[in-house]
Amino acid sequence: MRESRRLRARSQWCAPLAILALLCAPPPLSATDLLGGEAESLARAGFGFADVVRRAEELAADAWRPDDTPLPDALADLEYAAYQQIRFRPEHTLWRDGRLPFRIQLFPRGFLFTERVDVYLIDDEGVHAVPFSHELFDYGALEMAEPLPAGTGFAGFKLFYPLADADRFDEFAVFLGASYFRAVARGQHYGLSARGLAIDTALETPEEFPRYRAFWIRRPTPDDTTITVLALLDGPRVAGAYRFVLRPGATTVIDVEARIILREQVGKLGIAPLTSMFHHGENTSRHVDDYRPEAHDSDGLVIENGNGERIWHPLRNPQRLMISEFGVNDAHGFGLLQRDRRFENYQDLELDYERRPSAWVELLDTWGKGRIELVEIPTPNETNDNIVAFWKPATAWQAGSAHTVRYRIHFAPDPEASLGGARVVATRLGTTPGVAQDEADGRRHFVIDFAAADDGAGALDNPPQAVCTSSSGALEAVTVRPHRHLAGWRLEFDLHPDEDTPSNLRCFLRRGAGDVLSETWAYTWTPG
Repeated sequence: MRESRRLRARSQWCAPLAILALLCAPPPLSATDLLGGEAESLARAGFGFADVVRRAEELAADAWRPDDTPLPDALADLEYAAYQQIRFRPEHTLWRDGRLPFRIQLFPRGFLFTERVDVYLIDDEGVHAVPFSHELFDYGALEMAEPLPAGTGFAGFKLFYPLADADRFDEFAVFLGASYFRAVARGQHYGLSARGLAIDTALETPEEFPRYRAFWIRRPTPDDTTITVLALLDGPRVAGAYRFVLRPGATTVIDVEARIILREQVGKLGIAPLTSMFHHGENTSRHVDDYRPEAHDSDGLVIENGNGERIWHPLRNPQRLMISEFGVNDAHGFGLLQRDRRFENYQDLELDYERRPSAWVELLDTWGKGRIELVEIPTPNETNDNIVAFWKPATAWQAGSAHTVRYRIHFAPDPEASLGGARVVATRLGTTPGVAQDEADGRRHFVIDFAAADDGAGALDNPPQAVCTSSSGALEAVTVRPHRHLAGWRLEFDLHPDEDTPSNLRCFLRRGAGDVLSETWAYTWTPG
């Protein structure tokens, strides 16, 4: 799962939009204040999610105070390459000798990860702090004048499980940086990330990044196939308690329960956010000086609304910030997917984009009315995460209120494999074939490929009808024809846009008035 050619700290570790502003704040909060004293005071049987909720409520009742744990000089101002030299020593892996199905390694502080995170283990005897020791890490070529102090603390942790071979433990999940976490399924490489909350993403005010201050990891039994992680979230305007139940495998599933408490009013609150990268793909119409045909961790946003409609929105690397909103009511879920799984479409032997996980967020309980918001940010290269998607409540949550949400994230090659109907597998656009660019009069030609489902919806001897609409401009020459190389259908049309007016486009396939055969393709074309 190496990431050697680019700085993969990106915004699975830090956010895509902003640099945190320095805030005027009350005196800083020490780890002792936060966690209620020494580990012995926590060591009681039965510590669980309710205890973390209580701590979050206590935090929310007071003004926010940042962590005051000093960063040793040896770890301050580390560049990425220097930070990468610090490695956890495998012989100190937690539970390495316990014949347990899961193992843990810790991350050091430094680089982007300067704030201390406390890590605790829960077992039948109670709660036990994981003590920091200089000897836990190999510092490579870094010059360490003296051992790091015992109070230095950690930045996060990673989890291991035998994904493919019972005798080999594979890294499958990481919690590192603010409220970010990511996971992979069997045979995959890390790509997109999830995080606890998104606050004020793509607003004129700086984005706020609450962080996990402490984690409690429950010791599994030898027969367990899941592991439970509890987390305490804290930020200037929010506090929260999180429970993660992780089940690694061919699909890695993370069940999330969160109790979110607002200290102050938040301008935009994003629930269950996903963060990814899209630099260029088959729908990129401008020239990109890259030997690789495509470079992205995800290629589309998918939404399954409560009314049964499934929407596919191809991702873009726009020339200016783009925000798309999709109204939903009791939505089943949404996700950022990597549908393109063919190596020849990436041609990257090192980064293996075809092996990046898709993430499908299954909304549990009833979330009611809201919006799925997609933020697409211009990026000059692939080192920046520039895609964010999240659920936003229709009515803003008020300061002082507390809310519980539950959802399930599926990290998998194809988390929507069981869904019926034809799926969009490619979107392309350019000038109309056979028409010179200077004669096109602004027209744009769209080509959308649908792969048929196994239920016969794409039978080539029974052509479907295309239903296409545009919020502005005119659609011309709409055609559907069999795609013999895909066992599906190719939909084409010309958009004759209004000058300087964006066009919100939607298309789907059907037979007759009510027999919908495909998901809905949604796209916003912007001039310029």
